[in-house]
Amino acid sequence: DEALYNFDMAAVYENFVSQMSDDQGKNGNIPIYVPNDGQCMGVGGNNCSGCPLPYNPNFDTGCSDIGWTLAFPAIVEAVYNYTGDTRLMKTQYDNLKRYTDNLVAVAKTRPHLVADCDRWGDWVPPASCNMNDGAACPVFSLIAGFSYVKGLDIMSRVANALGHASDSDRYRGLADTARAGYHARFFDESIQAY
Repeated sequence: DEALYNFDMAAVYENFVSQMSDDQGKNGNIPIYVPNDGQCMGVGGNNCSGCPLPYNPNFDTGCSDIGWTLAFPAIVEAVYNYTGDTRLMKTQYDNLKRYTDNLVAVAKTRPHLVADCDRWGDWVPPASCNMNDGAACPVFSLIAGFSYVKGLDIMSRVANALGHASDSDRYRGLADTARAGYHARFFDESIQAY
């Protein structure tokens, strides 16, 4: 947001988004970095020897780290929000749907219908949190789940801005379901926090 607010960055971001869609997998997945050199597609233990740790043993091979790949729809929406130009949204709409629908498919296999693909976790987790123990430290799923809900909200707004009312309603409904699932899965009543 800061860069778009202070500088004319639309062309830079359009190029970056184009690189994301160029590297997009057949299922809609986006690599954890672009341009992709093929070394690290975000699939844990599969062609990832050059990827830095930590490695999440619960990593879902159906999608890459949502916290990072969410940049795809988030940048597209940000360019529109700051410029009012819908061209990037129109150009990338089908690719954005493939990306989001892949996450939705993964969510159907996860607890409370919340996609939780994550590789990197939190850069500064609580000191008591063992990042190598997903059960004792659910920070990976927590961050990815939040990003999943945010991505559905973004897709609903993008679809609405382009006049795709039925898609907008669908993604808004999925976001509402995921939001409720996120709360059910991660809210700890004993401490009144996530």
